[in-house]
Amino acid sequence: MPRLTGFLSGYPPFEQLAAAALACAGEAAEVSAVAPTFVQAYVVAGLLERAPFAERSVLVVTPDQDTALELEHELRQYCCSRTVAYLPPRGVWYGSESRVRPPVAGRRARAVAALRGGPEPPTLPPVLVLEASTLMEGIVLPPAPPLRLSVGRQYDFEALVRALADLGYVRVEQVEDSGEFSVRGGIIDVFPATGTHPVRIEFWGDEVESLRRFSVFSQRSLGPVDSISIYAAVEGEGEPLLLMSLLPPDAPLFLLEPTRMITRVQAFASDLADVVGGEKGLAGYSSWAEVEASLAFHLRVKLASVAPAGGEPPAGAFRATSGDIPANSLAEAERAILRLREEGFRVVIAFEHRAEAERAGYILRRVKGTVVNPEDVGAGPGVSFLAVPHRRHFVMPDLKLALLTEGLLFPRRRKALAPRARPVGLELSSFRDLRRGDYVVHEDHGIGRFEGISTRTVAGITRDYLDIAYRDGDMLYVPHDQIAKVMRYVGAGGAAPSLSKLGGRSWEFIKSRARRAAREVAGELLHLYALRQASKGHRFSEDSEWQARFEKSFPYEETEDQLRAIDAVKDDMESDRPMDRLICGDVGYGKTEVALRAAFKAVMDGKQVMMLVPTTILAQQHYGTFRERFAEFPVKVEMISRFRTPREQKRILKEFAEGKVDVLIGTHRLLSPDVVPKDLGLVIVDEEQRFGVVQKEALRRLKVRVDVLTLTATPIPRTLQMSLSG
Repeated sequence: MPRLTGFLSGYPPFEQLAAAALACAGEAAEVSAVAPTFVQAYVVAGLLERAPFAERSVLVVTPDQDTALELEHELRQYCCSRTVAYLPPRGVWYGSESRVRPPVAGRRARAVAALRGGPEPPTLPPVLVLEASTLMEGIVLPPAPPLRLSVGRQYDFEALVRALADLGYVRVEQVEDSGEFSVRGGIIDVFPATGTHPVRIEFWGDEVESLRRFSVFSQRSLGPVDSISIYAAVEGEGEPLLLMSLLPPDAPLFLLEPTRMITRVQAFASDLADVVGGEKGLAGYSSWAEVEASLAFHLRVKLASVAPAGGEPPAGAFRATSGDIPANSLAEAERAILRLREEGFRVVIAFEHRAEAERAGYILRRVKGTVVNPEDVGAGPGVSFLAVPHRRHFVMPDLKLALLTEGLLFPRRRKALAPRARPVGLELSSFRDLRRGDYVVHEDHGIGRFEGISTRTVAGITRDYLDIAYRDGDMLYVPHDQIAKVMRYVGAGGAAPSLSKLGGRSWEFIKSRARRAAREVAGELLHLYALRQASKGHRFSEDSEWQARFEKSFPYEETEDQLRAIDAVKDDMESDRPMDRLICGDVGYGKTEVALRAAFKAVMDGKQVMMLVPTTILAQQHYGTFRERFAEFPVKVEMISRFRTPREQKRILKEFAEGKVDVLIGTHRLLSPDVVPKDLGLVIVDEEQRFGVVQKEALRRLKVRVDVLTLTATPIPRTLQMSLSG
């Protein structure tokens, strides 16, 4: 038994809850307990090792998606011997199953496969985690069973190609996105719907000779793997089934924060009714009353942070605090850990990597901690370092256990991103992405205003339509299976756009004008890139340990787009061609962090970095950010602006020419002849479109010689995108 959950053994609230659940095993019954949200994953993990949960499939239901994802992550750390699968919401409210994105279809297929016992190696029964509203959605079974491929095994090559097509994978020339595959000779590239990277399958005859993950940007190998599982990238064509009908009848359920769960489900049902204009659009969904009726046939364990008023007394009440120790410095964190140890606590500190745990052991020598495996965590006072990436931390005084995380030890560590506004300008994945009154762009008819959803019967076929209003009161009804032609409108300045005229030529004129401008730009770019292709750039080294340490100091969780951008930039820098990459993103979405990591990578290779910005204020802001992020590393950052005296500017430029300044930030002043770096490797340009003609010409000449990374918050117009794509 893993020692962390072993601390719960003999703890009265836990034993009372476990005994009450065991007494009701296999029955339609309900037991409850009170536990703070930050220990609920720990309590669930402990119960999963006890009967009746240990030998049965288990469903864990949370109020919302964020909680579900967090819980799935934590349970994976505790329950390493069990398959823990997250069942995401379908993402399409109604309409064609083909609109389910491959990553969503893949995770749903994986969850279904887990319930059915394949294709992963035999393990204990699975644990399925989902948000409550997902229970209302129908489950459409995958079109074909998943595939599992292993090195050294034999497979019929042509049969494998057909099997990928049966699973909904699209054959392309070069794999770039989830749900695609390509065939070249005896090689199959496939981007699994559940994967973060594509995999290259190399055959020798009918035998799989190697499996390697590779980068979609550079097509370079990222390392070998022994086996892969490939799940469906689309849903099948059958009728939707209620999830509960797929569960074994003796499967117990965990319901976390049931009161909040009901509130969220009611809001979900209300939003659904609003979007579709009434109950008529609820086909394929079950009501919450139907879901509750199906839940009633199972053992239900409810965990709430607050005991419900007037209900049955809970089987147990768990006492815990969040474990937020004061740690404005390493010394302060060290004192807090020592206090806990002196009070008799076993302090367990979780790290993402073993190297980080070992480094902490060296830095925090006074706490006398040891790096151990999860099963070797000892009882009694002491400090243990684990290479297990827990995110939830807590202190349980009754158990004398403190589980802390890496982020609590350092003044700068990861924390959840603040909620952001809904992103705009993206492809619509479902009708739910739109609200009445939103402006949209139809690629054939131009700009219109979304007015809602209607159900219409045309030629004897009944289906749902988007209602889009155009100029002069004209209406366009777009079938749900053509939603890919509709994008949310993106415009500069936030002003309401003029509606297009249905059947008019203005939209075609706008696209034609954009095409001409694009061709002119393309001609200039062809000349520039011909020069760049003929030039040899500096091939930067692969990431060092210092790079990993620097990236760990980022205080937020990276977004998926950020990680993709960072990987693309690194791939460019590690090639022998000069980089010229544009990072486009709204203010506050993390472009600067991409630039910081690129700059750090350049400096670690002994190269200098220049960052050009359009205003003095922006230069000052970036200077402060770079200084703060590089404070713990031997990187010297300087700035040239009107805030510097002529004497200071002269000194800074002299040090830059001597190689004593690693990163120099400034306005167009950096393009002056007297700015002569010793060994320039990277130029970062923020908002290039705000520079003048002379400065842009200087930048263009610079791009031929060194790596250039351009940042902008100006959205690429939808019309330009369509003109380039035809």
